[in-house]
Amino acid sequence: MPESPRILIRRGDDAGAQAIMGRIYAFATPAQVVLKTTVLRALVHQSIEITKSTTFFQRLKSMVLVPFNGRALIVGCGMQAFQQLCGSNTLMYYSATLFKDIGFNQPTAVGLIITGTNFLFTHIALKYIDIVGRRKIMTISAPGMIFGLTLGSIAFHWESCGFPAFFHSTDNDVDRASRHGG
Repeated sequence: MPESPRILIRRGDDAGAQAIMGRIYAFATPAQVVLKTTVLRALVHQSIEITKSTTFFQRLKSMVLVPFNGRALIVGCGMQAFQQLCGSNTLMYYSATLFKDIGFNQPTAVGLIITGTNFLFTHIALKYIDIVGRRKIMTISAPGMIFGLTLGSIAFHWESCGFPAFFHSTDNDVDRASRHGG
């Protein structure tokens, strides 16, 4: 995983930063990449000067009291809390147990398919997240994630109340579904 252009500039590796900027902005002309790198270099040096001229507590105070910084802090912390509290990691960790509980005869195989899918789409996201844009990906994927997790919660709740879930019909169907990964 390459370092970010900001880190490379801080370390004095302007050529490395420019190469990474060229990969991030794949459709930009070389002149545009040079311009973006120059602007980023100025911002990094300005950030270093601000850090040197203020104390830690002054920076902490401005992070909370400056309205723009406060909003960014709330959004950042809120997104981090949303990601951790949504429960998707719990579903990943306990997938084999959950699939066994709902009747799959080969829950580990189904769990491996889910883990493999997660692995594949994580790598796709790593490639395109800076090209497409984090905000755009978040606004597109968050409703789908909410819908999927809500649907999973409802299905597991119905199952725990004694109602058969919509995907749970006969042992033959469960055997066939577990053989084909779903």
